[in-house]
Amino acid sequence: MCVGFPLSATVLIAPHGNHGSRRPVLRLRLLPLLVMAWLILTLVMAWETRTLRATAAPHTAVHVNKRPRLTGPNVAQTEQTLLGAPSHLEVKVRRASTQERYNTTVETFLFWCQSYFSLSQDYDSLLTAYLNELYAQGADVSVAEYTFAAFRYRFPDYGKYGSRTLARAIQMRLPTPRVAFAAIVGALFAIGNPVMALALLLQWDLLLRPGELTSLRPRQVVAPASLVAMPRWGIVLAPSTGGSDDPSKTNVFDESILLSPRVDYLLPALAALVASRKQMPFLFDFTCTQLNASFKDMADRLKLGALEATLYGNRHGGASELRLLGTPLKEIKARGRWQADSSLKRYEKATVAQQQVHKVPLGTQLYGNFVENQLKLCGNLLAKVVSSNSATALSQLRQLFLPLPNV
Repeated sequence: MCVGFPLSATVLIAPHGNHGSRRPVLRLRLLPLLVMAWLILTLVMAWETRTLRATAAPHTAVHVNKRPRLTGPNVAQTEQTLLGAPSHLEVKVRRASTQERYNTTVETFLFWCQSYFSLSQDYDSLLTAYLNELYAQGADVSVAEYTFAAFRYRFPDYGKYGSRTLARAIQMRLPTPRVAFAAIVGALFAIGNPVMALALLLQWDLLLRPGELTSLRPRQVVAPASLVAMPRWGIVLAPSTGGSDDPSKTNVFDESILLSPRVDYLLPALAALVASRKQMPFLFDFTCTQLNASFKDMADRLKLGALEATLYGNRHGGASELRLLGTPLKEIKARGRWQADSSLKRYEKATVAQQQVHKVPLGTQLYGNFVENQLKLCGNLLAKVVSSNSATALSQLRQLFLPLPNV
């Protein structure tokens, strides 16, 4: 029992000198008890240490087993994505209505192809012929771009990284320069179509897609709340309640945009329009097709055919103008509701917009500058026309933007 404990300790404990004292005897009797206590304590500590080690190993093993196992991506999905198939994330962000429209567009094209498969089965040639036919019917470049996107969505082999390729479009959608846009707006005022002019000015300021503009509902226009320091007008796109129940193009609900101070002159007319259309399903009483037709008609009158201006080009033009005015790209991206920097780069083309100005006839440029000055003076007349449909006010409003340039 006394292993490791020196026997000399018994001698050291007994003091020298007083041989008659009983304390050494007492100490010698207590010594075995102290040794026993020390051994018991040592054994207990050794046992506890061994027990802790035995229980710690299974605990660590269980912890490791609970960690998610890291594996590589699905090989088949990776191969399809490299061939051009939409990735899981791309499919997730596309809303259902967009996918349905893609499918409808492709089915229409394939139905058209049935009459021409005997002549050619080359999809590049068939798409070219199909788009030429649509162009002859008055469709613009945005229809072609959407058809290409839908076709590649259905047939990933023709995608960006697919094994088959389609000829790249030689002309992309270009931004409408502000001076040309202002001239078109002025022409709409001059011919007595002020509500369409108002709609275009809102589109430019808010960077709206054409479909977003013409599908606006009165309840989506939000008036200021000045008492709580919210003095700006704004709109809510793809509202989660009280709307069409569809998210935005980028699969987001409740996208909000504030009108800029630059269009403060429009606010009385906008308030009157919302009040007059409160019980109507849509804020504007015209369709996107009708607005596009009027826009192109005014562009032709002003000899702007070289621009090939489109409603979608206004979204490009608005973003490009903001850049020319020194607005940071981050703010432009947020206002345009672009999810990726690559999307912003396709729209914001400030230098291209500046280059496009050289295609605008000098007379139209002068008229566009004239319109910019007149817009600041038209607010009250425009509000009166919208609220009361006054013929007198409409005539006075038209006079503000006459004469049209002789180009």
